[in-house]
Amino acid sequence: MSNRIVWIDFIKSVAIILVIIIHSSSPILYQYPAVNINNWDFANLYDSMSRMAVPLFLMTTGALLLNSKTESLSSFYKKRFFKVLLPLLIWSLVYILYKYFILKNNLNILDHFLKSLLRPEYYHLWYLYMIIGIYLFLPIFKIFVSHSNTNLQIYFILLWVLSVSVLPTIQKFTNYEVYDFIPMTYGYIGYVLLGYLLFNKSIFQKISKKLFIFSILCTLICIGIIYNGTYLLSQNSMQFNGYFYEDLTLTTIIVSIFSFITLKYIGLKITSPTLILIIKHISKASLGIYLIHPIFLDILRSKKIGIELSSLNGNTLYMIPLTALAVFILSFIIIHLIRKTKVGLYITP
Repeated sequence: MSNRIVWIDFIKSVAIILVIIIHSSSPILYQYPAVNINNWDFANLYDSMSRMAVPLFLMTTGALLLNSKTESLSSFYKKRFFKVLLPLLIWSLVYILYKYFILKNNLNILDHFLKSLLRPEYYHLWYLYMIIGIYLFLPIFKIFVSHSNTNLQIYFILLWVLSVSVLPTIQKFTNYEVYDFIPMTYGYIGYVLLGYLLFNKSIFQKISKKLFIFSILCTLICIGIIYNGTYLLSQNSMQFNGYFYEDLTLTTIIVSIFSFITLKYIGLKITSPTLILIIKHISKASLGIYLIHPIFLDILRSKKIGIELSSLNGNTLYMIPLTALAVFILSFIIIHLIRKTKVGLYITP
């Protein structure tokens, strides 16, 4: 699978923009109920529209890696070291230095770097630890995929949904304490298998217009549930409650599946060489953009470059997309330049 797949590049490009929208929205959400309710509502709407961001990345990972050729464990992990573990070490150090020199945090650099081997040094770096966990399990999962049929794979997905979503939801909204008796299906691994299924199965090979329209409708319904559910839970508790934002809730799982189908349909229709080239560059830079974008969010929020651009300043209806756009452009430019250097691919693979 050495040739790039346009629709996968397109999904990854959309996903990284959604991640930035989430992080542009979140500062206003945690100020409920003190913040202006209209501004909070728009922040809730933007965030609700973006919850499929991380699942989309994982689904593209499954679509690619579970279809890749069989390779030895040493070969597999040698590639993954340079793609994930090395960037994790580098960016952990970057954020330690950032906190020490820029944010003026009083910390022991060496102590924090050693601790970063076990826990994220900055809020968004959790994703790399999760990916490392996925990669540790992936060689075993590839054997399962290659020796099982669709029915067995769907059975695993159903067990996964029951474990990570249905049982926790029952416990949250009832008085029953529910014991999770299926630990083997816990975590994000189900998204990887979903990506594989949506890549390979015939109904998703060439998505029909009817399925596309149906997927859009399901996506909008799920976004509505996430938006209203977040509002009602926050209103009832009189503080922000982001339960419906979580990556493993049933609504997020469903909206991620139908968003994937919707974006795949659109991506399959892209034929412009210029647009394909732009999407390819964004997709290649997506991990780097993810890693660096919180710095630009901080810079714009603190007026360090002479302007203030933040969801906390002005009407969130337009400030959130403006902030996200500015952060995306700045992040892309810097990562694109870094990738052109000799060491760039080790920093932002």
